[in-house]
Amino acid sequence: MNSDVRALALDGSGNLYAGGFFTTAGGASANRVATWNGSSWSALGSGMSGEGYTLAADGNENVYAGGGFIQAGGRPSRYIARWSWPRLYLPLTPRGSP
Repeated sequence: MNSDVRALALDGSGNLYAGGFFTTAGGASANRVATWNGSSWSALGSGMSGEGYTLAADGNENVYAGGGFIQAGGRPSRYIARWSWPRLYLPLTPRGSP
Protein backbone atom coordinates (compact mmCIF):
# COMPACT_ATOMS: atom_id res chain seq x y z
CA MET A 1 0.00 0.00 0.00
CA ASN A 2 1.23 3.48 -0.69
CA SER A 3 -0.26 4.85 2.56
CA ASP A 4 -1.84 3.78 5.87
CA VAL A 5 -4.08 0.74 6.28
CA ARG A 6 -6.62 1.36 9.05
CA ALA A 7 -8.90 -1.68 8.79
CA LEU A 8 -8.82 -5.35 7.76
CA ALA A 9 -11.62 -7.88 7.32
CA LEU A 10 -11.71 -11.52 6.22
CA ASP A 11 -14.68 -13.13 4.47
CA GLY A 12 -15.85 -16.74 4.63
CA SER A 13 -13.84 -17.69 1.52
CA GLY A 14 -10.58 -16.38 2.93
CA ASN A 15 -10.47 -13.13 0.92
CA LEU A 16 -8.84 -10.31 2.85
CA TYR A 17 -10.08 -6.71 2.60
CA ALA A 18 -8.08 -3.63 3.53
CA GLY A 19 -9.30 -0.08 4.02
CA GLY A 20 -7.40 3.09 4.79
CA PHE A 21 -5.74 6.13 3.24
CA PHE A 22 -4.03 4.35 0.31
CA THR A 23 -4.66 4.77 -3.41
CA THR A 24 -2.62 1.79 -4.63
CA ALA A 25 -2.34 -1.78 -3.37
CA GLY A 26 0.37 -4.07 -4.68
CA GLY A 27 0.88 -1.71 -7.62
CA ALA A 28 -2.82 -1.76 -8.59
CA SER A 29 -4.97 1.37 -8.36
CA ALA A 30 -7.30 0.98 -5.37
CA ASN A 31 -9.05 4.00 -3.88
CA ARG A 32 -8.87 3.38 -0.14
CA VAL A 33 -10.27 -0.16 -0.25
CA ALA A 34 -8.78 -3.31 -1.78
CA THR A 35 -9.04 -7.09 -1.64
CA TRP A 36 -6.34 -9.78 -1.49
CA ASN A 37 -7.24 -13.17 -2.99
CA GLY A 38 -4.18 -15.00 -1.69
CA SER A 39 -1.89 -14.02 -4.55
CA SER A 40 -2.64 -10.45 -5.63
CA TRP A 41 -4.37 -7.21 -4.62
CA SER A 42 -7.23 -5.68 -6.59
CA ALA A 43 -9.57 -2.74 -6.18
CA LEU A 44 -12.97 -3.22 -4.62
CA GLY A 45 -15.02 -1.52 -7.31
CA SER A 46 -14.07 2.12 -7.80
CA GLY A 47 -13.35 2.49 -4.08
CA MET A 48 -14.21 5.36 -1.79
CA SER A 49 -13.82 9.14 -2.03
CA GLY A 50 -12.25 9.39 1.43
CA GLU A 51 -10.43 7.28 3.97
CA GLY A 52 -11.79 4.01 5.32
CA TYR A 53 -11.62 3.44 9.07
CA THR A 54 -13.48 0.17 9.54
CA LEU A 55 -14.43 -2.92 7.51
CA ALA A 56 -16.60 -5.96 8.18
CA ALA A 57 -17.60 -8.97 6.09
CA ASP A 58 -20.62 -11.19 6.70
CA GLY A 59 -19.78 -14.59 5.29
CA ASN A 60 -19.38 -14.43 1.51
CA GLU A 61 -22.18 -12.00 0.73
CA ASN A 62 -21.36 -8.44 1.80
CA VAL A 63 -18.48 -6.19 2.76
CA TYR A 64 -19.26 -3.09 4.82
CA ALA A 65 -17.04 -0.01 5.11
CA GLY A 66 -17.20 2.98 7.39
CA GLY A 67 -15.09 6.10 7.19
CA GLY A 68 -14.66 9.68 6.09
CA PHE A 69 -16.10 9.33 2.59
CA ILE A 70 -19.14 10.74 0.82
CA GLN A 71 -18.99 8.44 -2.22
CA ALA A 72 -18.34 4.72 -2.54
CA GLY A 73 -18.46 2.69 -5.71
CA GLY A 74 -19.01 5.93 -7.64
CA ARG A 75 -22.30 6.64 -5.88
CA PRO A 76 -23.29 8.99 -3.06
CA SER A 77 -22.77 7.40 0.33
CA ARG A 78 -22.17 9.25 3.59
CA TYR A 79 -19.71 7.47 5.87
CA ILE A 80 -21.02 3.91 5.39
CA ALA A 81 -21.27 1.63 2.36
CA ARG A 82 -21.85 -2.00 1.39
CA TRP A 83 -20.49 -4.03 -1.50
CA SER A 84 -22.59 -7.06 -2.36
CA TRP A 85 -21.57 -9.84 -4.76
CA PRO A 86 -20.95 -9.74 -7.55
CA ARG A 87 -19.30 -6.54 -6.31
CA LEU A 88 -22.26 -4.26 -6.73
CA TYR A 89 -22.27 -1.17 -4.59
CA LEU A 90 -25.35 -0.63 -2.44
CA PRO A 91 -25.68 2.65 -0.52
CA LEU A 92 -26.58 2.59 3.14
CA THR A 93 -28.21 5.47 4.97
CA PRO A 94 -27.10 5.92 8.57
CA ARG A 95 -29.81 6.38 11.20
CA GLY A 96 -30.89 9.99 11.52
CA SER A 97 -29.90 10.84 7.95
CA PRO A 98 -32.42 12.13 5.41
